[in-house]
Amino acid sequence: RVCLASVPRPAYPVRHLTVGQWLPVAGDEPALWQAEIPLPPAPRALRAVRTAYRALATAPPDHRDAFDVYVTANAVAFAKRPCAPADTQPRFLLHVTPVDPQDLPPARQAAGFDNRDFEFAGQGLHFDGACLARVPLPAWPVARLRVGQFRAGQAASPLWIAEIPFE
Repeated sequence: RVCLASVPRPAYPVRHLTVGQWLPVAGDEPALWQAEIPLPPAPRALRAVRTAYRALATAPPDHRDAFDVYVTANAVAFAKRPCAPADTQPRFLLHVTPVDPQDLPPARQAAGFDNRDFEFAGQGLHFDGACLARVPLPAWPVARLRVGQFRAGQAASPLWIAEIPFE
């Protein structure tokens, strides 16, 4: 006997698929099995990231570490060449501190910064032996950024961390 399930692909670009099988029970039941299937980037997305990388690389980074960090008027970019998939496994740290703390959402005002930590797969691409992740900045004036990488769930200090002040 053979069992087959098919689901149509959505009309929008897809970066990866998560497939698996779960028991139909309410709650946080573990999957019987699960797999992540990375898909190649759409040609348009690949052209856009190559163009963005070339534009960033014409100037020195705002911070150089395991990743070069570039700050533009409306985004922060993390770039690396050469870049292997293992380089992008740890989570990225991005804390955005406003000039005026009242610009923060009420839930973030006690912390004093907006936490925009992220997984590379959701914000970046690997291409031509390099990688680039780009995160939009908020519309409010920024006083400084804290950037870096860390391993989620580990109490150890970040793998690298830096403060980038705004002028």
